[in-house]
Amino acid sequence: MWNYVKRYLHFAVIAALFMIGEVLMDLLQPGLMSRIVDEGVLDLSHNGIGNLHLILTLGLTMIGLVLFGGMCGSLNNVFVHMTGQNIGNEIRKDCFRKIMSFSFPQMDTFGTGSLVTRVTNDITQVQNLVSQFVRGMIRTSMLMQGSIFFMFRLNHRFGQIVLCA
Repeated sequence: MWNYVKRYLHFAVIAALFMIGEVLMDLLQPGLMSRIVDEGVLDLSHNGIGNLHLILTLGLTMIGLVLFGGMCGSLNNVFVHMTGQNIGNEIRKDCFRKIMSFSFPQMDTFGTGSLVTRVTNDITQVQNLVSQFVRGMIRTSMLMQGSIFFMFRLNHRFGQIVLCA
């Protein structure tokens, strides 16, 4: 399997970088939202008078981050699917070459339906595994680590509780 994966590892690395960008944009949103509420709406340092300029500035910043995160997510999907599709294509070609080298009695032993299933459905499952692994592994690990980091940044004591959990 590694022989197929290493050919398209560069696509997986690019997908991972875009996933990191998407996750970072997701992780920055709660901090900006808390600043909007604490400093823009409540603004206790100025007798509770809100700061509309800060609300608009941070709101536009959040919209920009969402757009950038969406672009990163879309590009991540493109490169993840390029990785999975290309790996599946290579496996399919090799399987087809191997099947074509079989003699007629060997083909009868395996069964035509079984061979077609191997070339289509089974390899599609491998493609999906590669795609889900690249996307899921990176996203969950980045969200976990980033969430704990930002939790510590907001409140050190609560960050310790979350880290223990």
